[in-house]
Amino acid sequence: MRGLFSDWFRGEYAWVIAPLAIWMAAWLLNTIVLMIRRKQLLHPLLGDRQAGWIWKGTFLAAAGWALVWVVVLGAPLLLG
Repeated sequence: MRGLFSDWFRGEYAWVIAPLAIWMAAWLLNTIVLMIRRKQLLHPLLGDRQAGWIWKGTFLAAAGWALVWVVVLGAPLLLG
């Protein structure tokens, strides 16, 4: 495992990781802003079922991607 991730932050794969991480952060921020503008961020918590499923699905997708990136970007730092 260490050999797999050890070169990621030495520059060989930085041209792939950095744009993807920036894109994911922009996508997540855009999703949150759109949900606030459409007032779907708070209303689902109060019981609107259809908007609730949209909110839950978007949140789970964003949380899943965030977890993937924490593992992908964090593992090399933890494993040295």
